[in-house]
Amino acid sequence: MVGEGRAYANQDLSAALAGAMECWGRQTVVPGLATNLPDKQMALQAYARIMWVVEMFGDMKGQGFDLEGTMLRHIEKLSRLTLAVALLYIWSISTGTKTIRNSLRGQVDRKDRRDLGVFQIGFRIVERLLVNSLPCPVTLCVYR
Repeated sequence: MVGEGRAYANQDLSAALAGAMECWGRQTVVPGLATNLPDKQMALQAYARIMWVVEMFGDMKGQGFDLEGTMLRHIEKLSRLTLAVALLYIWSISTGTKTIRNSLRGQVDRKDRRDLGVFQIGFRIVERLLVNSLPCPVTLCVYR
């Protein structure tokens, strides 16, 4: 907990907030978190998902696939492209998760600190495998 001197570096904001809530004990006030949800636990669960959604939008845009750069105007073509990108996104998250679990993060990320998210780690591992003509397995795993 924060009050006991544990640092929350390299964890997402929702984990830090959960730790802060735990540290405060019975007080269920989170600074800067305003909600219209009736239950405080529901608000924290919803807030924990926000970080994933924000990251996903960034990955779909300029930090990853650059989906808006296609300038597609035909809805059918855009729909097919969005489906393909969504499947690639899931594969990249899964590959990044496996890379982290297998302690191979250092192949694509700095070793002295964490700069890349799960998506970028997976994306760069796949790119590295393809550039080096290595087998690139298409498997999925759950992030936990």
